Amino acid sequence: MNVKEFEFIVGDKTLSAKQSLPGVQGAIASRIVAAGTPVYGLALFAYPLRPPSNPAQPRNGHFPDISVPTLFCSGTRDSFWTPEELRAALTNVPNATVELLEGADHGFDVLKSSGRTRQDVWSVASGIMLSWLRSQPD
Repeated sequence: MNVKEFEFIVGDKTLSAKQSLPGVQGAIASRIVAAGTPVYGLALFAYPLRPPSNPAQPRNGHFPDISVPTLFCSGTRDSFWTPEELRAALTNVPNATVELLEGADHGFDVLKSSGRTRQDVWSVASGIMLSWLRSQPD
């Protein structure tokens, strides 16, 4: 893997040796990629599939146009979707990988009773992303 040639839009951050789009949120990043921006992959953390107050208003109409490997990493307590809704929506994304973070909410906070912290969840999410990146073909 030649890292100098990789451009990855990662949720609200872009990792790129060539160019960057800093501050791009996941919902916008996915639309940028769906519109044809040339990247090798897309990693989305806590993608807002639908507003919590309006499940009938999905934000995934552009998913079929995402043609690059895409990682969706979200918590099981995220109020912007249910695991079933996310999995159903991802059937329209070619090369999608979903990783669920047990007990994490939309901001990756966890209940105190879990014995974990938000930082612990982000460490797991970072490890997932690095493993996913390494698994992509050269």
